[in-house]
Amino acid sequence: MTRSTLVLFPALVLFGCPAEEPKDTADADTDTDTDTDTDTDSDSDTDTDTDTDTGGNDTATPEYTVTVTSPATGTNSYPGVSFTYEVEGLALDPDAIGAADEEGHGHVHVHVDGEYVLATTETTVTLDSTQLPAGAHTVEFRLADNSHDELGVNASVDVTVLSPSVSISSPTEGWETDSAAVQIQYTVSDFSVVDNLEGATTVGEGHVHLMLDGAYYDYSTSSTDDWYLHLTPGKHTLGVMLVNNDHSELPVDGVMAETTIMVPDDAADIEVVSTFSGDWDSATLPLEVLLTNYTLDEESMDGTPVDGVGHYHVYMDGTYYDAVATSTPWFMHVTPGYHDFQVILAQNDHTELAARDSVGVTISADRPDVTIDSPLAGDIVSDGFYVMASAENFTLSTDVEGANVADEGHMHLYVDESYYVFSTDGQFAVSGLSSGEHTLRVELMNNDHSELSPRVFDEISVNLE
Repeated sequence: MTRSTLVLFPALVLFGCPAEEPKDTADADTDTDTDTDTDTDSDSDTDTDTDTDTGGNDTATPEYTVTVTSPATGTNSYPGVSFTYEVEGLALDPDAIGAADEEGHGHVHVHVDGEYVLATTETTVTLDSTQLPAGAHTVEFRLADNSHDELGVNASVDVTVLSPSVSISSPTEGWETDSAAVQIQYTVSDFSVVDNLEGATTVGEGHVHLMLDGAYYDYSTSSTDDWYLHLTPGKHTLGVMLVNNDHSELPVDGVMAETTIMVPDDAADIEVVSTFSGDWDSATLPLEVLLTNYTLDEESMDGTPVDGVGHYHVYMDGTYYDAVATSTPWFMHVTPGYHDFQVILAQNDHTELAARDSVGVTISADRPDVTIDSPLAGDIVSDGFYVMASAENFTLSTDVEGANVADEGHMHLYVDESYYVFSTDGQFAVSGLSSGEHTLRVELMNNDHSELSPRVFDEISVNLE
């Protein structure tokens, strides 16, 4: 909505509004009709008709109308509302406001919720926040004669004035963090935060722009909080600003709030460095991360917290997925469709820190997959066991070392990261392993034994008795 300002020329004058109703004199019409009829036997007929009209004096009030053309009743608006109306039958005379009455001349009284606000002859009137404060109001336009007697001809419109605002509750001014990621929490009033980016501008709705050091950082469709990630050491000013759906600024004050924080040189951070362009054509997904001022320690997982040491938690689509202590984890059997992966630094006892990052990926609908059906993860097996695996969206072929064909090939079995044997039917006989824990990985391969791109595999651990 564009804010317009009404410049009130001498034609707009503020007056008190007398309560006296305008005078209305009805037509005076005198009509005398005399009819004399005399009938005699001599057939002599005398008819006398006298009609006298003395009603030439007519003081009826002419027909006046006033119609509000904008805004429509029920409209929401920001402070500074412009009203447009039309008047018929009454000449709006700016020079005669407060002068002697002259038939057919007058002006308009503007009332807000029944209270007089101003007198004007302008047909577009803008009421500022002092005249029309935040809230629901009835604005009425009443025709009046030069001496301010209202003529009983009125038009009204209902409007609601919104006064949006935002304030930051956390972090407080001057707060010092121990992480390169900071959550900002804020409160929005008289404004609906919606997920309608690039949509039509609608008074009273939009989203939030996150500002960093006075520049645009990101947008948010949350009405309560969001995150700043990978902040560099030093002083930073965090800001939140309410904007329209199309990202344009609101035409009102008080829709931005700021707070200042300090990020130390040793702040911990985690960043996803994997990138996924287009659809990912595999059910196996690598997620490479980069850590700053933090050490991964798988052996200490579930142990006593140690500053700067721990692991990270992985969430998929908002649901906890796994605890990881390697910088390049793989996720298997990811279903088709869009997924959001989030990583959060955690201490040894799984207490989560602020440092986090996320990445989105779309898995193609016909992505290939492979599953180890037997044994199951954690099973205790005996020497001379079989590994059974099945493939999805992939054809097993006996054309080993032949020409490569898309989504066709065989399987390789790896035991403890070392190649063991291949199979064209998904069955592997395994023997000669030492007692203890072993990692089994079955991977889909092209006919010429090369890996698929992207790779497709399943992996489990078993214990040999």
